[in-house]
Amino acid sequence: LMFVMDMAFLLPLLMIGYDQIFDKKKCGLFILMCTVCLIENVYISAMVFLFLLIKSALHLIFLTEREEEKWEYAFLIGMSVAISIMISMIIILPAIFAISKSSRVQKSFLDIYLQAVNSSWSKSDWNMAKYMLINLTLPFAVCFYNFIKFKNSKYYKERIILVILLLLPMVISGTELLWHGGSRVWWPIRFAFLMSFAIIDFSIRLWQNMNDSFSENKRGWSGYLSATIIGALCSRGLYLIFLRIKGIDTYKELLCMIVTCFCGIGYYIVFNSKKMQQNMMIFLLIFEVSLMSHLCIAPNLYNTNEYFVEYLKDSQILKNSLMNKTRPFERVKNSDGKIANVNYSLILGEESLANYIHVIGGAFQPVLREWGYSTHWTRLLDTGGTVFTDALLGVNYVINESELSNLLYNKISECEGGSGIHYNIYKTKYNIPFVTYIKDDINILSNDIFENQNVLFKATTNVQENIIDEYKDIKMNESTILTLEGKKILYFYGQGNENVVIKINGEDIEIPGKENIHNVKYPSSFNNNLICLGGYENQRVVIDLLNVQNADGIHLGLLDVETLGRGIDCINREWQGNVKVNRNNTGVQIELDSNKDGDIFLPIFYDKGWRGNINGSEAEIENAFGFLKVPIQQGENIVQLKYIPPGKRTGLIITIVGILICAVFLIRCNRQHGRKLNYVYHVSYFILMALFYGIIILFYVVPVIKYFERLFIFKS
Repeated sequence: LMFVMDMAFLLPLLMIGYDQIFDKKKCGLFILMCTVCLIENVYISAMVFLFLLIKSALHLIFLTEREEEKWEYAFLIGMSVAISIMISMIIILPAIFAISKSSRVQKSFLDIYLQAVNSSWSKSDWNMAKYMLINLTLPFAVCFYNFIKFKNSKYYKERIILVILLLLPMVISGTELLWHGGSRVWWPIRFAFLMSFAIIDFSIRLWQNMNDSFSENKRGWSGYLSATIIGALCSRGLYLIFLRIKGIDTYKELLCMIVTCFCGIGYYIVFNSKKMQQNMMIFLLIFEVSLMSHLCIAPNLYNTNEYFVEYLKDSQILKNSLMNKTRPFERVKNSDGKIANVNYSLILGEESLANYIHVIGGAFQPVLREWGYSTHWTRLLDTGGTVFTDALLGVNYVINESELSNLLYNKISECEGGSGIHYNIYKTKYNIPFVTYIKDDINILSNDIFENQNVLFKATTNVQENIIDEYKDIKMNESTILTLEGKKILYFYGQGNENVVIKINGEDIEIPGKENIHNVKYPSSFNNNLICLGGYENQRVVIDLLNVQNADGIHLGLLDVETLGRGIDCINREWQGNVKVNRNNTGVQIELDSNKDGDIFLPIFYDKGWRGNINGSEAEIENAFGFLKVPIQQGENIVQLKYIPPGKRTGLIITIVGILICAVFLIRCNRQHGRKLNYVYHVSYFILMALFYGIIILFYVVPVIKYFERLFIFKS
């Protein structure tokens, strides 16, 4: 969803195909690149297609004179886009279904639109947005100089209006949000590459006119290379000087303005010289790009721990430590949340519950919260849960900074992270096979996490004792003293409380968050559900809770390790050596020998796209606590599960039809049609212009009116 830079690299090829439509009436390259863009990134492609719609309409209005040609170009562009959408449907239709089911899309289109047009820039979003157009001093200087010197702006109305429409979202928050589909997710102006392209493309056209008015001062490649090296060295030297300024972040905007003005004045001097000093322009360009990148991008443009490059390095280090240790469907877990990047498992190349791609199914988060795991907005986290649910979900390896209880874990490795964190890697002592029997008459309906743990435990083992008991006699204004007998794991969660400090035997319990990995206040962004307070054996434990606002929302549970062991031993005796699991790209095959008819639980998230086949016969896949439940028979079973994303089969049919239409279209679009398609051309032009004016009204006129309404009426 977030691979914006790939689209920026594809855009020039797309625009070459676009130009071929107007120059040669050939659509092949344009269809190809539109299809590639859609397959690469549906979300950003929508912004690119919006850009193409605006640019095409302006081109037809201002640059195409003959009405018949306007109609034909509109038909070629519209048909090309429609064909590319059809061809890519096998990819984009399942993607659209997935996005529509995610927690990110929870409102109607009307509600999203009204919220967008009434929005305003937040301080954090604007602090990021204002840096999206850095390093464009040269193209802006070319544009301004050309208009002042040659006064020929009337010949470039189409490009001027395009640039204005693309720059307007920098001011009007509602327009910018609508470009994003109503949600920018802390990353504004994702389409800045479209702005940059339009401005640079415009300046190149103007540059050609300027070149006709100057005699060039050619110094060869040696001069250009020298200018590049000097520019890079000067920018680096000046940046090192800036670093000596105390509190440089306070002056960053001022420094950026000074650098921009310096380069702008330099370009103006070069433009006014009798000869075009290209080596001086190269010096200024390299100087600006290098220095501004050092100031604005290199020191973490995304100023939050979650995006620090050190955490990416840590994940790579941990990947090397875990090399070849895990098997298919085994999960890793960062139990304390110290790796503040939730996507760490993608870098590790390992499976985990943690996920932050914005489009995970909206049903997944509520299910895992009932299991005790933390969630944060569209993030799914692997902090929380209990040692039992970890085992049930295949969490066999744990990464943690602090030492974990030897009642539950064996340390197998340790390493130093680039962020200064010492990581310990543990193998869990209590493991459950990939396949587990499950009862079919039990559901989780309670907000009581401890009770949910007991329901899960009894449903998947033959042990009918509670695995975790809630301790009721918690004292709020004094210490709670527990005398524990046997092996116990303490768990805590709070409801309706903020900034609670938990002390065990006088020491603060760390509750890491994305803002501060050493946070000690519950809840935090990455630890807001069940918290493990440690493992104890025949010990006296003193618990202090500070800053409690809602005593009824405080819950303390004691998990009995011996009961856990009996339950897991029961599961292992039933399945030891009787299960073989083979995984492929679209599903899994399980060979098992069962001593009874029944249902099995698989730690794979449930979705309607799963299809099952048991011993050659189709089987119904059911939802068990948010995961898969599959019926099996007594004796040998071959269970074949395949995942077909919703919309894929329909998308495949549309793709095949699209390919056939594309072949016919490319063959016939190069022929002369006379007037027999004039009606179709005319309708195409009408549709394109209707869409254009609709976008102008909905994306620009209404948000601008609401902006000035807030600016003047509300303030007055």
